Amino acid sequence: MKSKARRILDKWAVTPVAQQAPRYLGSGEVFIWPAGSLDATHYLVARTIRKTPKRTFVEWTCACRGFGLSQKEGDECKHVIQLKEQWEALSANA
Repeated sequence: MKSKARRILDKWAVTPVAQQAPRYLGSGEVFIWPAGSLDATHYLVARTIRKTPKRTFVEWTCACRGFGLSQKEGDECKHVIQLKEQWEALSANA
C-alpha cells in the first residue's frame, strides 16, 4: 500500500506547481539526517503517525531525490532505512 505522502507526490507529478498546496500528513517527528552524498549535506526525514478509526499508520518520508523517484512498494530510501533501524533499536531498548 502506498503511503499518504507517496500518493500526494504522485498527484503533484501531474499537477502544475501553482496548484500544489502544502498538505497535512499527520503528527510525528522530523529529523535532520546526514546525506552521505555530494548533492546535499543533510536531508529532512519525517516519521508520521496517522490515525484512522480502524488503524494507526506509521509512515516515513525523506526529502532526498531517491525517495521521490523510488517506485518501490515500501516507499523507502537509504536514509529512511538507516533511521528506521536506529529508531527500532532504541524502541526495543526502552
